[in-house]
This record gives sequence, structure tokens and C-alpha cells, in this order.
Amino acid sequence: MMTELGAVAAEPLDEENDVAFPFRLISRRLAYVYNSSGRDLPSLTPERGAYNPAFLHPDDLGELGLATGDQVTLTSAHGEITAIVAEDPTLRRGLVSMAHAFGPAPGHDTDLVRDGASTARLISVEDGYDPISGIPRMSGVPLRIAPG
Repeated sequence: MMTELGAVAAEPLDEENDVAFPFRLISRRLAYVYNSSGRDLPSLTPERGAYNPAFLHPDDLGELGLATGDQVTLTSAHGEITAIVAEDPTLRRGLVSMAHAFGPAPGHDTDLVRDGASTARLISVEDGYDPISGIPRMSGVPLRIAPG
């Protein structure tokens, strides 16, 4: 593991990617669901909704001209989703924090408030995966954000 960490530390910074995709998607847990289980329980979802917001630092929201509840398009090198933003002042700037395992299967109608957004559409299973476990990179994914 230490050899692998050393190799990662020695990798050059990807400044071109940082310009095209200035935000990083990180994983998040939501207190009112276990992974994505519980979204269909009325006692858990009335105030919170059944979706997975895209949490950003308030200064990032302000800089983008966004407010909690606005819809955005999140784009990575592998795909694009529409999400609903929310404010989280505990996040570092430049991060988008979302829970995984939400959203309908590809080809199905999407109701963001009912279903949430599928972060799986932003990642690749063909590159950037862990060579030992085969788990795809699901956190630290470069993104850009556009209103609407």
C-alpha cells in the first residue's frame, strides 16, 4: 500500500483537467437512509425528500449564482446528470458531495425529487478502478457544474 501511495504522490498534477472540471465529486452518507434504503418510508422522507442533493459550500453556490433547491447539470469525463443543489458550510470549497445509489435505471423517466440522481452515470468502470478490488473510482471524480 505504501508503494502505491508513493506512486500516486509522484503523479503530476493534471492542470488541464482542473480547468475543464474544477470541482470534485465526493461520496456522502445521508442520516435518514441506509445507503439508498428507506427512501420509500413516509416517516423518513416528508421534510427531507427522497432524493440525494448535490451539496456544495455556500461560497461555491454564490459564485455560481445558485441557491439551495436549484437544478444543475453535473458533467464528468464519463457522463452527465441533473441534480438539485443544497448548501453545506462544512464542506471545503470545490467539492460536490452526493450519496450514491439513487436515481432510476438508464432509460427510465426521472423525477429528481422522487428518485434523485444517479452518480453512477458520472463514473467509469473501464478506467480509474482499483486494480485489486475492481471497485470503480466513486470519489474525487472531476466535475463541472452548469445551472439548469
